[in-house]
Amino acid sequence: MQPLIRSSVKVISARSFATVSLKVDFTRVSGAKKQYDVTTEEGTSLLEAMKCAGIPIQSRCGGNCVCGTCIVKMSPELHDQTIMGAKEKGLLRRKGKGDSCYHLACQTYVYNLMEGEVIEVNYHRA
Repeated sequence: MQPLIRSSVKVISARSFATVSLKVDFTRVSGAKKQYDVTTEEGTSLLEAMKCAGIPIQSRCGGNCVCGTCIVKMSPELHDQTIMGAKEKGLLRRKGKGDSCYHLACQTYVYNLMEGEVIEVNYHRA
């Protein structure tokens, strides 16, 4: 019985994810700006990728799509190709950012179309 089981089980190769590199323009509350390079695997949340790159992005709710502190802005082209759930849309609408290129980093996953893109994080209130 053992050889039969062994021969009927297929070996599944480990799934390899493509590496994606993007840039993040970060503006602090003080107005000081810094650009970060972020390299991560496809499928990682944008919030997690930015935290791993040392970007001090806020996330009061821990990435649960509740607080809206991890709002980021994308290019119109990237925005049009990024899926947004109803919960994220509703939260952005309540924050007054529903009709533009804004997304929540906790609800956005890195994929190959983000290669070379610039994501904006702006905490400065002019």
